[in-house]
Amino acid sequence: METPSSVCSSVSFLREDAPPFIPPQKLPGSGTGSQHTGRELVLNDPPWPGHTYIIRFEDTSRVITYDKDKGILLAEYDGEPSQKWICHAKEGWLGFTNDPGESTLFIGHYNNKKLHCWVSHHLPGEMFCIRKRLGNGFQVLARVGGSLHPVGVDEAGDPAVVRHSKVWWGFTLIT
Repeated sequence: METPSSVCSSVSFLREDAPPFIPPQKLPGSGTGSQHTGRELVLNDPPWPGHTYIIRFEDTSRVITYDKDKGILLAEYDGEPSQKWICHAKEGWLGFTNDPGESTLFIGHYNNKKLHCWVSHHLPGEMFCIRKRLGNGFQVLARVGGSLHPVGVDEAGDPAVVRHSKVWWGFTLIT
């Protein structure tokens, strides 16, 4: 069975028109003593159902984080469970829940705007398509009716469904 770890992670050749290779960066909290496995936060681990990921905002140290009071936001990576997302699949769509606890809630969107983590079901508002970019990272697309809209950041800097956004996300497999 093919798993994310069986996907080739090194580049043996580069096309002339390929974007420049950017090596993974060591981020705060990714060393010893962290709850992270010690791997660097990379950008190119493809999401696969049943595995856990840290979802990083572009080439920053900010990652998608669940805060019970503020909802879904971008915060500096510190290795906390609130920054780990389990990938699920339903009807060919991917969904993400925070580490299981008292209640497991899916990332979703309401009214095609800011992402939230309110519901325990995996319905169209919690379904995403993840597309690999030519360079590092992935484009995350939210299912909105019969269309796909990119997940970017809103005016407040929070993850949101933003039409025509060019934002990209990095996924790091941790389990």
